[in-house]
Amino acid sequence: MIEKARNTSVRAIARLLGRSASAITRELARNRTESSRCYDATSAARACRARRERSRRQVKLATGSALYWQVHHDLVYRRSSPQQIAARLREMHPDNPEQRVSHETIYAAIYTHPRGGLKQAMIEALRQEKPVRGNARKTLARKSFVPEELRIIHRPEAIETRQWPGHWEGDLIKGAFNRSCVGNRGSEMTCHVELAERLNLDIWFADPYAPWQRGSNENTNGLLRQFLPKGADLSGVTQMQLNDIAKLMNGRPRQTLNWKTPEEAMAMELAAAGLAKRCT
Repeated sequence: MIEKARNTSVRAIARLLGRSASAITRELARNRTESSRCYDATSAARACRARRERSRRQVKLATGSALYWQVHHDLVYRRSSPQQIAARLREMHPDNPEQRVSHETIYAAIYTHPRGGLKQAMIEALRQEKPVRGNARKTLARKSFVPEELRIIHRPEAIETRQWPGHWEGDLIKGAFNRSCVGNRGSEMTCHVELAERLNLDIWFADPYAPWQRGSNENTNGLLRQFLPKGADLSGVTQMQLNDIAKLMNGRPRQTLNWKTPEEAMAMELAAAGLAKRCT
């Protein structure tokens, strides 16, 4: 302010302060007072603090807030993913943005949470991914038992639209309203002819090393491994525990169901077919 009052040039002021001339120019232009159009250091400092307060981002998922504990409950106890939680919040609070957060905000809240048991519980609730991608194992070529006409490429294209229930993906799935099934090529599926006859459904097989052809099944396998890790001994798992896992799985919103839960989607289909009372 003193040097400017002396009509010292911008470049000279910059040299005195060890700053660039452009920085001095911006400072003078941004912090001139409205009344005198002159630079005042006290007013400039006050304006700087005000701008900093305005620009400070509000923490939407603040630790301890009601929204935080709802997200924590869905993540840890319902085993929902951050994306599922975010989608569900959008559906529950369409007109209240204060009660909604993105899945990226949830991830950020988890990993910026102070160290401790609460943070560890939330991280453990996330789906585990491999830290690094390993080399693919070389396997010996085996003769396929799947006839050409049963390859998934011959499955009717209408099934891809998911307009009708009853088209399943998996290894061995049985139900009252099955219409078709896509299986893998494991040895347990070698009795597919007998299986198709007994269940009165058509079966197609995905191609080797093409898990995306059974995307829902692969995704569900990943969800199940949160409860039943790969390689775990299942002999000690009780039917009650399996029922609890099934209840949690059927209570998780799915993107393929427009973020409805499988339980909700099935109830809607049964109601539309007039079968709700029969199945309750």
